[in-house]
This record gives sequence, C-alpha cells and structure tokens, in this order.
Amino acid sequence: MRNRLIECGTGHVGTAVLGCSAEQGSTAYAGGAAKPGATSLAKAQKSIRLLAEQLKSCAQIFLAAVREIFDESAYARFLTQRQLASSRAAYAAFRQEYEVTKARRPRCC
Repeated sequence: MRNRLIECGTGHVGTAVLGCSAEQGSTAYAGGAAKPGATSLAKAQKSIRLLAEQLKSCAQIFLAAVREIFDESAYARFLTQRQLASSRAAYAAFRQEYEVTKARRPRCC
C-alpha cells in the first residue's frame, strides 16, 4: 500500500501542512520505528563488513605464507634474535647461517 500523508485537522489525503506532524498510511514511523528496508540494508552492510574482514584475513595469511616461502620471515627472526639492523652484512650472515643449516639436513630418498 502506498504511503499517504494526511493534512492536520482534515481527513484529506495530500500534502501535510508545514509545522504539523504528518501521519502515514500502512507503514508508520511512530515511536522512532526503523524505516522500511532499513533492516535489510543493515544486514547487507553487516555482510559486506564480514566479507571485508574475511578477505583481509585471507590476504594476511597469504602474505605470511609468501614471506615464509621467500625467507623474509626467517630473516626478520634472525635480525630480532641477533638484535641487528637490516643491512648487507646482516643479510650475508643470515644467508651463510642458512646455508650451513641447510647443508646439515639429512636428505631423504
């Protein structure tokens, strides 16, 4: 049913008189009730927020995996353990240590 405005003090349907509170037909806004469709809009916004959080989480996991694969995380841990700043010399020491530990690993098959 279409929303209808009723003029103050009359029974005529039309535009409300300025300064009067307008009543509406079937979908009243009385008592601060939510606008029609507001709940579906809120649900959509909540779904979008949840999707954005999940995408952000997936991106963080992907980046962490890439950093592990390319030894960026291992290098960061090396710098933290040795309390060093990133430099060519620090990276050379990291690579040398990495090669030593890699050479000691037993090969299977």
